Amino acid sequence: YQAEVICREKLSRFGLNYFGGEPFLAWDLVQFSDSRGRELAAELEVPFYSTCTTNAFMSEQKARWVGRHLSFVLVSLDGPAELQNHYRPSRTGGETHKVVVRSLRIFEEAGLPYALRCSVDTDMVDRLPEIVDYFCREFKPRKINLEPLVMQGRCLQTGLQRPTAAAFVNAVVMAGKIVREHGVELKLFTAQTEHLAQSPCGVADDSFVVCPDGLVTVCYNASHRGSPHADAYAIGEVDVIGKTVRIDQTKLEKVRTYG
Repeated sequence: YQAEVICREKLSRFGLNYFGGEPFLAWDLVQFSDSRGRELAAELEVPFYSTCTTNAFMSEQKARWVGRHLSFVLVSLDGPAELQNHYRPSRTGGETHKVVVRSLRIFEEAGLPYALRCSVDTDMVDRLPEIVDYFCREFKPRKINLEPLVMQGRCLQTGLQRPTAAAFVNAVVMAGKIVREHGVELKLFTAQTEHLAQSPCGVADDSFVVCPDGLVTVCYNASHRGSPHADAYAIGEVDVIGKTVRIDQTKLEKVRTYG
């Protein structure tokens, strides 16, 4: 379906983004889509550009595959070992910092460009200058992405709280001075100054999301058929048996008015 869109719209590249949850838990699916995407891009004579958002908590073998095959990765890392292990423990409660750092070193060795993403809560907001200084000194990110905590998922059970707007902005301003000294770009998802946009929401980008259960939506929050957001953002579904994608054109035109 993506190849048909590229051909019809005469797009300049085949773009694919892996998103989750943690997309590399679906390892076989990622490898298949990478192989098939490259085949289709070659047939269309356009470059294949694949990106992902990942926690980079993976084996050395998988990290090396990512380093060879992806075009750009956004890695979730909340700071030095003390912070990373506290905010992003493994499924069994173990430490994750060493493994993530190993993955980053492998990405750097492979020449894979990457960005670091830090989710900021009330307890760590005052440490943002320290955190970005650590990122710049220890790693080679193209960008550092700072995001205030979104109040959903695990934080509803752990009691984490997002910082006030004033505290977050003040910390970002201080952090910005540090990253500029290192020549690293600071990026905020809600303040995309590099281009004109009607909305910071991905709905305005005219992209689509394929969910694990085959639902096709325009919003990551509508991540399955039972989602309360599915009625508003779902535009179709993948027919696995018929190997086709069915798009409801009426719903598509409706969501295009949301931006």
